[in-house]
Amino acid sequence: MGYLKLKIMKRLIVICFILIPYFSLAQTISDYLSPSFPTDLTASSNGKTIAWVFNNKGSRNVYIAESPLFKAKQLTSYVGDDGMEINSLQFTPSGNQLLFVRGNSNNTSGEPANPAFLQTSTSRNAWIINTDGGNLRKLVTGFNFSISPDGKTLAYTTGNQVWTLSLSDTVSKTQKLFQSRGGQTQLRWSPDGNMLSFVSNRNDHSYIGIYNFLSQEVKYAETSLDKDTYPQWSPDSKQLAYIRIPDINNLLPFTPVRESNPWSIRLFDLQTGKTKEIWKAATGKGSVFVDDIPVAENLLWRGADSQLIFPYEKDVGPHSSNLISGLGLAYYNYKGNLNAYKGNGNTCEEQETMESERAASACLQTMANLLKTNLDQDIYQKCIEPILKILNITILENDEIDFRNSLA
Repeated sequence: MGYLKLKIMKRLIVICFILIPYFSLAQTISDYLSPSFPTDLTASSNGKTIAWVFNNKGSRNVYIAESPLFKAKQLTSYVGDDGMEINSLQFTPSGNQLLFVRGNSNNTSGEPANPAFLQTSTSRNAWIINTDGGNLRKLVTGFNFSISPDGKTLAYTTGNQVWTLSLSDTVSKTQKLFQSRGGQTQLRWSPDGNMLSFVSNRNDHSYIGIYNFLSQEVKYAETSLDKDTYPQWSPDSKQLAYIRIPDINNLLPFTPVRESNPWSIRLFDLQTGKTKEIWKAATGKGSVFVDDIPVAENLLWRGADSQLIFPYEKDVGPHSSNLISGLGLAYYNYKGNLNAYKGNGNTCEEQETMESERAASACLQTMANLLKTNLDQDIYQKCIEPILKILNITILENDEIDFRNSLA
């Protein structure tokens, strides 16, 4: 396995050295300082529409693409690098509207960042726009929002407290749900729409809270000195699962933590009011919760058949356990059974080999196409093709790349 990776990397390095002299001459410092890039990719509930934020030389705008062609279409028309971030894109349940937050977070003094020295407020505001590009309007000053299952109500936080706003009645006023110490985050509606779970942060620990819209009461699953986070409802709204991460006191910044008190998954039964531990990480490697997975608003997902899916990687690198290294997904169902996620049935080493080959193929394909498209054909034929032949890399007639012989 390591020998295969080494051979792939050798070929990639050679091609990189071929590309660097040409493209370094063709690009300027301005090209390096102002690359365009997309972020905050999201999809509608039916999967037929996707949306993302595109930053083009500082001008940040919302784009969407609809099936079957998925042709990009710009929704907003903000111009210039004003330093205003756009994030938290979320479709309404109907898929006809898109919500997003525009503005900057606060510093320790409670002041929002203003890098462009604008004379207007740069606070974070929630906006809504139709997917056809019409009816753009500001909803509230706030962020960290969640839309009710019926699409009629918006729950959001501002001033560390939870508020709601009607999305169906444009003249309705905002309503504060309750008052709580700390800062409230991670708002999650129950599937029946009658309750709203949240995380109440108290600096070195946090609680899982539940607001009942019918009784207008707040209750907490349990209290502890640890960090309870990432709540996830059961399909019938009768149970709430969440992750418990043991607190580490006096942890120095930038200090690697490879082992700790194991994190766990707990389950709160709303009918009995009792909480129990349903899964716990092993001691040693894997005991520290890894939360740096990109583009994920929750790290505890609800799957089919009442399954809970969560990231877990006990070992580093290929191993013989039944969890795929690198993906590290496992699931726990509400009946109390822990199962391994086996993907397509391959072993860890087989799965990693396939992924390495696919990644190498895609990278080599991109590099070859760049060479063939951007270089003068006479230079390409005289200088590049002989090197590719030495590496046993073949450019096919349809511009696809055949690198299989290069791995032999």
